[in-house]
Amino acid sequence: MLRLRRAALFAFVLGPVSLAAQQPAPAGRVGAYVPPRDWPLRRHDFDLIHQRIEVAFNVPRRLVRGVVTTRLVPTAGPTDSVALDAGNLTIDAAIDARGKPLRFRYDTSHVVVRLARRAAQGDTVQFTLRYHTVPERGLYFVPRRRIIWSQGEATETRNWIPTYDAANDKATWEFLVTADTGMRVLSNGRLVGVRPGRDGAHRVWHWSQEKPASTYLYSVVVGPFAVLRDQWRGIPVDYWVSRDTVAAAWRAFGETPSMIEIYSRVLGVPYPWAKYSQSVIPDFTYGGMENVSATTQTDLVLSAAGGPEGGARSLVAHELAHQWFGDLTTAADWSHIWLNEGLTTYMESVHEEKSRGWDAAQLNWWREQQQAMRADSAQARPLVWGRYEGDDPIVLFFSGHVYPKGAQVAHQLRRLLGDS
Repeated sequence: MLRLRRAALFAFVLGPVSLAAQQPAPAGRVGAYVPPRDWPLRRHDFDLIHQRIEVAFNVPRRLVRGVVTTRLVPTAGPTDSVALDAGNLTIDAAIDARGKPLRFRYDTSHVVVRLARRAAQGDTVQFTLRYHTVPERGLYFVPRRRIIWSQGEATETRNWIPTYDAANDKATWEFLVTADTGMRVLSNGRLVGVRPGRDGAHRVWHWSQEKPASTYLYSVVVGPFAVLRDQWRGIPVDYWVSRDTVAAAWRAFGETPSMIEIYSRVLGVPYPWAKYSQSVIPDFTYGGMENVSATTQTDLVLSAAGGPEGGARSLVAHELAHQWFGDLTTAADWSHIWLNEGLTTYMESVHEEKSRGWDAAQLNWWREQQQAMRADSAQARPLVWGRYEGDDPIVLFFSGHVYPKGAQVAHQLRRLLGDS
């Protein structure tokens, strides 16, 4: 994920910075060692295997109705119940794999399902929850543009889908999204198919994410998009944009296949997902979000495409790099988020080096260094940083110690160890 942080590109301040600024921060000095402040991984008693998520929307009421079938395996011994994160969801029913009702209870943060029989460690457990909600977070409606978009990082997925909402587990999933016939739906993985709805006024889009990833990367975007088709080594590369922004979209995203080629060669790991799509949406809370195989970008990226050299390119390069750092390999705990964000910020410089030359890369590196030094001067804080005194780890991200300073660590390792 990338905050809109370059003044030449974007001219407003995002909410997470103001949240972080509310916390007292002791001043630091450049280069001073500050010991890491960590916390234990979140414990859970099962391995999430797969979720089948069926959702439909009532846009005027901003209402979500869902049916989620969850398959998991207990890992900490026998159990007769399973708890999932569920933020202000109203649970209407729970049934087992045979269609028989299950007992359940829920509050504003969790749903607990009582299994029909006690499950042993290693058993496969499956149950289905039917629910509805008017989400305050996680899923957002933009009626004036007929757009719906989701945002999961760091802990927003639970506000519209009952799931295990932490980074230290990975699962496969599929979305079946009912939308008006004039809308297109983008989600993770490959498009299995689109079929007519029962009433003739809707269609059901079926997407399948078949390689495991963390649940904060769940994504659904709905809108009247034009889809621009590109490819890399036969893998679909698509740009989902408003119909009146096609030319700007090609300027912003047209370099994507060559970026994928550069990263695949430099990292020695070919692009690992079934496709790569980038959608452009209004009112997005960040610059971009690296949802696995389906990045979401602010519509301001299109303005940047016609503005200062490198504006849109750096955002596109950053979010693409997350498909390796963050999506394929994932920090298990938010205190280590620099592993996701610092390495992708570093990869922006790598892309500049391989596509524009060493001088361009050095300029990018120098700018990151200045940001990191300002962050160190403003606050004594290590890269690995413990729990924020609140309920949302996203405020850990944007002090300057995660993105530019994390990138500086990667640059230093490269200088010490060399390329290999």
